[in-house]
Amino acid sequence: MARTYLVDAHNALYRLVPTPPENADAARRLIVDRAKASLAVRGEARAHLVFDTTPLGRQRAGTHGRDGGVSWSYADGSADDEIVRLVREHGASHDGSRLAVVTDDRELKGRCSQLGAATLAVRDWFAAKDEPTYRAERQAGPPLTAADFGFSNEVIDLDAADPDDL
Repeated sequence: MARTYLVDAHNALYRLVPTPPENADAARRLIVDRAKASLAVRGEARAHLVFDTTPLGRQRAGTHGRDGGVSWSYADGSADDEIVRLVREHGASHDGSRLAVVTDDRELKGRCSQLGAATLAVRDWFAAKDEPTYRAERQAGPPLTAADFGFSNEVIDLDAADPDDL
C-alpha cells in the first residue's frame, strides 16, 4: 500500500528555503523536486502538494499537475482549508493507508489530527529519512536526570512530604 502525503506547499517552501524564488513556477519546481527526493527513499509513496492562492494569483486557483509520484494543485484561497477538506473527504485515508499531512502550521496539524490524519514536521519529512528510524535517532541519547532540570538527585517521598514544603 502506498502512503499518501498531503503537503502544505507554501509552508514547506518557506521553511526549507530562506529566500524562495519570486517566480511561482520556479518556486513550485523547487518544492516538487524536493518532494520527489523525499519520496525516493520512501518506496511506495506519493505526495500531493497544495499551494495557496492570493487574490493576485487567482488565475492559478484550481490548476493542477503531476510529476512522477508528486502531484500538486492550487487551492481556491487557503491551502489549509483545502487540505482539511481533502482529509475530511477521504476519511483520513487513501487507498487503505492513513493520510499524513506535512506542515509546521500548528493549527492545521490540530485540525487534521482531529480528523484522524497523521502529521509530520516539514524538516522531518523533507529530510528524506525513513520516519521510524529518524524518530529513533532523535530520541537516542543519555537519559535525562533531575539535574538536567535544575533539581537535586535527592529522592523525595511524595507520600510523606507536603508539596508546599518542597
